[in-house]
Amino acid sequence: MATDRTTYDTSSRAATIRSFAQELRAARRAGWGNPWGYAFIAPALLLYLVFNVWPIIRGFLMAFTDYRFLYPDTRWDFHGLTNFVEMFGDKKFWESLVISLRYTITVVPLALGLALLLAIFIARTNR
Repeated sequence: MATDRTTYDTSSRAATIRSFAQELRAARRAGWGNPWGYAFIAPALLLYLVFNVWPIIRGFLMAFTDYRFLYPDTRWDFHGLTNFVEMFGDKKFWESLVISLRYTITVVPLALGLALLLAIFIARTNR
């Protein structure tokens, strides 16, 4: 006699849910866990914050202020969206955007196609 699949799936799901609930209760009892785990992850977290998060925050700050790269000690006066209005009205911005898009449209597919072709050649030599 064949086993009823729905009964098996239901009992399997119930066991999984019970197991998950037990693990969750154990994690709550442990609190913050072992402090050594935080000590080992701290250098990686610090590097991530310094090299990934801080440049993004600083970029946003520079985008909405009058920041001068040649005179970094000057005050950062808040200008709001004025920089973006000026950028979208600038002819050089649109020219450089077109050049960048044209470069991307030509170089990315060529590089990807060349890499794929090279990978196919390498894969065939190993047979």
